[in-house]
Amino acid sequence: MSNKNPLRVLIVEDDHNWRGALCEMYKDIVYPDEVILHSAASGPEAIRFLENEKYDVLSLDINLGSTHPRESNEKPDIGIPGADGRTVLRKAEELSGCNSVIVITGIHIDDTLSFFLTGEEVNVVRMTLQIYLNETFPGNHLYLMKMNVKEKPMREQIDIFKEQITRERLYSISGKINKFIKNIDNTWCIRYNGVEIHPKHAVGFERLQYLIQNPYKSIDGTTLARIGSTGVTDEKIPSAEVDEGQLIGQGLNIRDTNNEFDTTIDLKGRGEIRKKIKRLERELEDAEEFGKDSSEIEKLKGEIVDLQAHLNPQRDTKESPVRKKIRDSVTKSINRTIDSLKKMHPDLADHLDKSIQRGYYVSYNPEKELDWKFE
Repeated sequence: MSNKNPLRVLIVEDDHNWRGALCEMYKDIVYPDEVILHSAASGPEAIRFLENEKYDVLSLDINLGSTHPRESNEKPDIGIPGADGRTVLRKAEELSGCNSVIVITGIHIDDTLSFFLTGEEVNVVRMTLQIYLNETFPGNHLYLMKMNVKEKPMREQIDIFKEQITRERLYSISGKINKFIKNIDNTWCIRYNGVEIHPKHAVGFERLQYLIQNPYKSIDGTTLARIGSTGVTDEKIPSAEVDEGQLIGQGLNIRDTNNEFDTTIDLKGRGEIRKKIKRLERELEDAEEFGKDSSEIEKLKGEIVDLQAHLNPQRDTKESPVRKKIRDSVTKSINRTIDSLKKMHPDLADHLDKSIQRGYYVSYNPEKELDWKFE
């Protein structure tokens, strides 16, 4: 699935090797279809990019070349060959050309520099790089210290940078991270693919949130039925406040001795099984990587399959009318909510429609794992 609203990154770095390494770094941090990269080898080239396009992230070296803007009250010529990272930052602020800044430079964050600040007049202000970033891009910046390659090879530094930036953090500072948050005013804040909407509350949103919080897991209909308020549909659905005694009175005992409403394993037991599956998968990965005996590999595969079957059992062909009623009601509430999104956010509606498997069990199975913020 192509990303219709990819992360737009402008990399400004005068060193050819560093520029190439940073381009590869950003490609490694995010999925290939999630990012559009432009690179500039000088300040004037970067400014031309900013004058024509808006970026989510400006990745910038402060010290571009050997010259810097003149430290005087005279307004610097934007087009001069020596326009360095400080000039680019000022121009990015002036044009609102980027949402966030990642400074990757050999200049220390506590070093005091001259910055040109625009207003009715252009003034030169002396301040540390940290103070400037805090005031100009509050909450939307990162600083990474570049070392001499003789002290630490460039590839090692890139590996450290990747650990510090991370995909989630990159999306967070750029303001493009996905959100699915319930507000206190009975509305929702939902952001997907960079587009944010604020729909009114419906029980379907709570069920969608629960599914998205538990990706690739099969959720029993009775579990989803307890999420949200009652009275949204004609069917009688147990609310989140209904205890087991009330469920028994309504004929909805999920621990029925005939296992008709059995969710297979309690939550703690399911968690332990998932942990064991992950451990076995790591063992299987190591066994295949190091070429261990095929019989050992097959044994590990068999154990994983058995546990997965125990975690997600096949549907019992005998389904009671009560359980079917609950399942149908949950499915209808989810479908209605997705339908309501088609006008507000077509991309999100399409994503949810394709990613949510409905049936005896319901699950959120996106084509690729996405980062979501829930509070």
